[in-house]
Amino acid sequence: MKIFKDTGLMEQSAHFGWQDKDLALFGLREGYKNSADDLVEIAISNGNDNKTLDTYIFPILFSYRHSIELSLKHIYLRAKGVMPKGGHDLLALWNTIKKEIIDELHKMGYEVKEETLVKNGVNVLGVSIIDSDRFMIPVFHIDDIIKKAESIGATARAVAEEMLDIHNDAIRESEELDKPLLFSKENFKKNLYVAVQKESKEDIIKRKTEFEGIEKYLFLRINAIETFWTTKIKRGMLQNIDMAESEAWEIAEENLAKEIQIARMTSPFVQEEKKMFIISNKVMFRGASAVLNREAVKVFSEIENVKRIIVIPSSIHEMILIPCYENEDVEEELKRCSEIVELVNEEKVDPTERLTNRAYLIAF
Repeated sequence: MKIFKDTGLMEQSAHFGWQDKDLALFGLREGYKNSADDLVEIAISNGNDNKTLDTYIFPILFSYRHSIELSLKHIYLRAKGVMPKGGHDLLALWNTIKKEIIDELHKMGYEVKEETLVKNGVNVLGVSIIDSDRFMIPVFHIDDIIKKAESIGATARAVAEEMLDIHNDAIRESEELDKPLLFSKENFKKNLYVAVQKESKEDIIKRKTEFEGIEKYLFLRINAIETFWTTKIKRGMLQNIDMAESEAWEIAEENLAKEIQIARMTSPFVQEEKKMFIISNKVMFRGASAVLNREAVKVFSEIENVKRIIVIPSSIHEMILIPCYENEDVEEELKRCSEIVELVNEEKVDPTERLTNRAYLIAF
């Protein structure tokens, strides 16, 4: 008995074996990834059917895992022209790809430093190119590098060259940062801000906030090419410029206050008549701390003529304000918003940018 039947129609037939290795791996990778996505959609649409969930979970996990394996092998194949060693071991394949990129930089005559960074409670592997004793150099997140290589079809050599270009651009722009001006108290004060993240054990200058599970910290934000250079403040840095911690907090909060913006938004997660607002800073970068400015939030409440506001911690960059009017069931709305936060965090927000899985209430 035949499993497949030939219809004689080209458009109704699957074709394989005609591609070279590069195209074949691309097709396999996309096939497993898309199949897993489709199975997830089916499982979600039948969310109350335990039989569907319990049986679909296995092919979903297998397909996603195999897509990752094929992606790593695809990157290596483009770079070296042969398949990598490591079999089906994802960690071995990952380390092989990482080594290829770092080896290319070594061949180009550069020293590379690897370090584990903490981004909002998430450990990420970073690499930096060491060719000077400058105070600030860019750190590249290796997982982002590999994802980009996979998405654009770049070889390890091409990725290394692009990293070097970014590094050199940053070094050229940072010339002023190596001068004594950077370490002057006045220049430090101009670039000092407050940001928020999940509560952590990081050894930085930080404080708890009124929002359970969220802490605020001091950081420097310096304009660079299409981005910002940032560094979290430790006590030793304040000692170097003879600045008290209380003074640093006061200055950072004043700088934040000058940049606060609140704008109306729409969302598919609530009724059209529900008013929602984004609160952040003018650059929409690590601006969720704007909600800590009680004066700005109070003015907003007076404009909306409400005494209660639900706060959704959408990411480290912004928060969402929802005015609660007299006739609304605040507890029910708070519960519903918390469910929304958890869903959006899981599906849309990068783990390094998530705050908490709940909404909060501000009352005046």
